[in-house]
Amino acid sequence: MNPCSVDLEQSYSFRVPCLFSFHHKEEVLKGLNLGIGGFALAYPIADDGTFHFYRGQTLKNCYIQVEGETIYFSKVNVCWLDISDDGLVYGIKISSIIAPEKEKYEATYEKVLAHYRENGVLSISEREALKNFSS
Repeated sequence: MNPCSVDLEQSYSFRVPCLFSFHHKEEVLKGLNLGIGGFALAYPIADDGTFHFYRGQTLKNCYIQVEGETIYFSKVNVCWLDISDDGLVYGIKISSIIAPEKEKYEATYEKVLAHYRENGVLSISEREALKNFSS
């Protein structure tokens, strides 16, 4: 089965703008948003035009740090790629996560979603963090 096949509940979950860090091996990437079944990561476009990840690639034993929480994933898959003003945006689907981490992820998603619904935009501290992270 294709790890990037569409799951209706997950595909229609709202992608909440949220800054976080994604850690895989020795690398740290900037997270852009969270959804029920995955998240998006930013990566600068390489000078030689190569991609950092490829569609369908499996990343194992990685984690994110968001809202003071560290959430571990057994396995995630790179499912889509887009180009933005900041570079490449990779869509990541959560493929395997243990139950306690899944509960933590879903609670964090709900917390971030509630903040976004109340405020409608990134907070001032999130905007400042984005500027500093991009610099």
